[in-house]
Amino acid sequence: MTSSRAPQSALPPYAFVQQGPFSGTNAALRAALDPALGRESALIDTHDYRRIGRGSVLNVPLGNYPSHLRQYGRMARRDPSTFIARRLETSYMYEHRSAVARRAVRAIDAPFVVQTATMFDAKTDDRPLFMYTDHTMLATHRYGRFAEDLRGRERWIELERQTYHACELVFTTSEFARVSIIEDYGVPDERVIVAGTGTNSAVPAEPTEHRAEPTQIAFIGKQWERKGGPILVEAFEAVRRDHPELRLVVAGCSPEVDVPGVDVRGIITREEVGALLRESDIFAMPSSVEPSAIVYSEAAAHSLPVLATSLGGTPERVLDGETGLLSPAADAAALAENLRRLVEEPGLATRLGAVSRRWLTGCPG
Repeated sequence: MTSSRAPQSALPPYAFVQQGPFSGTNAALRAALDPALGRESALIDTHDYRRIGRGSVLNVPLGNYPSHLRQYGRMARRDPSTFIARRLETSYMYEHRSAVARRAVRAIDAPFVVQTATMFDAKTDDRPLFMYTDHTMLATHRYGRFAEDLRGRERWIELERQTYHACELVFTTSEFARVSIIEDYGVPDERVIVAGTGTNSAVPAEPTEHRAEPTQIAFIGKQWERKGGPILVEAFEAVRRDHPELRLVVAGCSPEVDVPGVDVRGIITREEVGALLRESDIFAMPSSVEPSAIVYSEAAAHSLPVLATSLGGTPERVLDGETGLLSPAADAAALAENLRRLVEEPGLATRLGAVSRRWLTGCPG
């Protein structure tokens, strides 16, 4: 999706309701929708914590904490940082954000509402509600041994169900999410449509040329553990014993990794994402939970073969043996074997990267 402003229109604006940037997707989606609909959007962000007011700690109301403990207390000792982060993912906060969104929607003369992600319910009176989302709570059951323990989340799941059924249409980033909304929440299949995603960085006009013999692997992800970073390092070390020229560049997060050949760059800009993909030869992100990562498409745009895992919505973005190589999640040996293939089989990385770009862009080049 490219950035552009909607033409000036006498039509009233529609309400665009979001919870934060959604990995850059919200800005790109608004930029595409406004000119296509011929009207501007009125942005409402429930992430604007100024709306919470007094009596808040860590950017949530004090009343949220009993709900937080009930729903996520089991992980408080096991994973303190995730426990704290989950303070925003309680049924209390779902209802709080819904109230924030509805008040803001009622204050404007919007003929319809578009909301992104299932973190609240922006449905008001008789104005049609449309949703664009990438995941559901119950979809976590589809990750096998990585499925989340959903005890205590019953109220959240019921709120999700009510939201999906209130929508005129639900657009998803993947078939994986679409199936969950239909099968897990009982929404009629004709009201759930796969829209896919674009990319958050510019797609090069021409295919990117990479080294014939791959030497640099790129990882880009904010959540090191969930995105499979430790497994990738283990696989990288195994292959690098025979190929000491290999390098692994980690971006998007700053894990403590003291391994020869690993370069941790931390948070990088969108422009730097494109530069890293251009200078690399392989993209690898073996996630254990992954609904539909946009970065796989961005790697494809730069003619890179992708190493990923065969769960969630990933097989829809990375075609095993065609645009990349998939392995079971948390299987360092299988991941290492796929990495070894890309490094050692002449022309394999180049061929997969070329097909990856053609498949993404629909272009013959």
